[in-house]
Amino acid sequence: MPAPIQFSFVGVPVSSTLTLLGTVSLNGVCDRLSLQVRNDGATTTNNFVLMRLLNDQGNYLPYLSSTAWTTAADNYDCSSSPPMSAIPTGQSGWADIDCGGAVSVELWASVASGSTVLSVFGAARLQG
Repeated sequence: MPAPIQFSFVGVPVSSTLTLLGTVSLNGVCDRLSLQVRNDGATTTNNFVLMRLLNDQGNYLPYLSSTAWTTAADNYDCSSSPPMSAIPTGQSGWADIDCGGAVSVELWASVASGSTVLSVFGAARLQG
């Protein structure tokens, strides 16, 4: 089994439009993503989006966003307090996500107004 692919995106400024936090290459060998999103800024987030790229020739497609993060489902488990879509200042949310056969994923976030600063820490691994 391949070693987990660790990643971090630290101190990313986020505005009221969806902001790319970072891209995680799953290298075709990882299908499970575990991550922590920490709000280091001054405003609660209002959306967190995970986009999947299923083939290098395709486009990134929405997978999980907004209210999907309020309760766990078959393809992910996540913190409920706070939910990934509404992380208050000084707090963190977490998620374990089944990414299927995605080549890579993009992580996006926004706030309702103003701005904040987010940091993401995580690892991708083969489920098993």
